Amino acid sequence: LRVVVDLYVNRLEMMQHLLNVTLDDGSIFGHAQQVQRRLRTVVLPYTVFAAPPPNTSVTANATNSWAAQVFRECATSHTASVAAHGTTLTSSECLLVQAVQETTREICRVVTKVWASGMMTGIDPLYPPEQRPEADSDHTRTLLGEWKEGVTQLIPWLDWSVWVKCRPACGFEVTKSSSCL
Repeated sequence: LRVVVDLYVNRLEMMQHLLNVTLDDGSIFGHAQQVQRRLRTVVLPYTVFAAPPPNTSVTANATNSWAAQVFRECATSHTASVAAHGTTLTSSECLLVQAVQETTREICRVVTKVWASGMMTGIDPLYPPEQRPEADSDHTRTLLGEWKEGVTQLIPWLDWSVWVKCRPACGFEVTKSSSCL
């Protein structure tokens, strides 16, 4: 589980920070592209470039079915080798594997959904410019709100202890023996 925490903790925290920035309409599309670039770095190892979002199927686009393989790769990458080897596990080991599977499944569900919605609306900078829909600040603001909601719900669900911090952060003069909580 430590590998999963180390992989996602800073990325999710950065996503949360970026999604909590207040913007005017003039900079919202560029900001959405910045968030989308961060999302792409999370899903990039699991992205199958031979399966881009279809341009012709409204149903496939609406359901993000084209992104299912990205989700599947993301959600199973940390435990696939355990399942593939058919290793006999103790009940404690099975519980740990299940915890990792459920945790990565939820992280990947949220991240893939947010990333796919950015792809479908043309926010991703890799989206072909000639096929990119017209930028609409109201739609982009709504989309950013949906992304914020997804990430904001994910972080307390994960409830990782590394996020227990003083806010605002303690100054350098605060030592481990003193408390800022």
